[in-house]
Formats: sequence, structure tokens, C-alpha cells
Amino acid sequence: MKCLSLCLPQFIVNVPNNNANESQNFYVTHLYGTAYQMGVAQGQLYGDRLAKFINDVWDYLKVQVEEPIEEWGLPVWMSDLIAEKGLEVALDGTQYMTQSFTGPHFYDEMRGLADGVGGALDYQKLVRVHMLAGLTQGKCSMLGAWGKAVQTGGLLQLRALD
Repeated sequence: MKCLSLCLPQFIVNVPNNNANESQNFYVTHLYGTAYQMGVAQGQLYGDRLAKFINDVWDYLKVQVEEPIEEWGLPVWMSDLIAEKGLEVALDGTQYMTQSFTGPHFYDEMRGLADGVGGALDYQKLVRVHMLAGLTQGKCSMLGAWGKAVQTGGLLQLRALD
């Protein structure tokens, strides 16, 4: 797969869980270039998986809004409209309110991701899903290790939405 010469080979790390009866893979990729170029490279490498994940998250969020609304006895078309447009308005509002605190590199990378996937992922939907933590005021755990704490002496960072 073409990667614009901006990334090294990807590595797959397998982590056992559930008392080693199951395992989970995650991917580690080293990217270089501008935020946009790194986004394009990620989109080219993980396009199908990324598009499926973002679209699945969006569909899940819509259901979380639709189900309680349907209990109100509204017609399905109205529940769908509120779930779709209400989510869009809330997440777009979050983006608008936080944009002055967010570096342009974030949006450059999101644009690169959407472009790198090649049309299978809508840029604004990608940004909206990223705004979820801000909208819900979700909290995160953070780990940063560097220097002697990392075998290569570089930097290792992890952020997990709690």
C-alpha cells in the first residue's frame, strides 16, 4: 500500500485479555511529515478499518439518542431526524466552542485522514466523533514515558477515554 514514504512499517501488538482466553490486536505505526501528511498516511494504511469504526460509532450514537425518543411515541421519521440533526448540532457546537483552543494541526490531521481513506469517510463525521469527549465532558487517563523509561529512549504516550 502506498504510504507517501512518510511512515515506517506497521507493527501489530497482540495483548492477551480475559485470563489469556482471548486477545486483542492493536497497531503501532511511526509516521512522519506534516499533520496533514501523517493523516493521509494513516488513512491509506487503516482506511477500511478506520471508516468502519467511525461509521459504527456514529450509528451507535444515533441509536443512543433514537431509543429514548421513540419511547415518547414520536413517529420514526421524527426520531431519526432528531437523532441525526441533534447529534450534528451538539457536536458541531462543541467544535465551534473549542476550536480556538485546538491547534490547527488537529484539523489538518483529520482532513488528511479523510482524504487518505479516499472518500469512504466524511471529514465532518470524523471531527464530530472526535468531539464526543468534549461534549460529554469525558475524562481521560494519560501516560507519558520518555528517556530511560523507554527502551529506545524516545517518547511513549497513551491517552484513554475513561
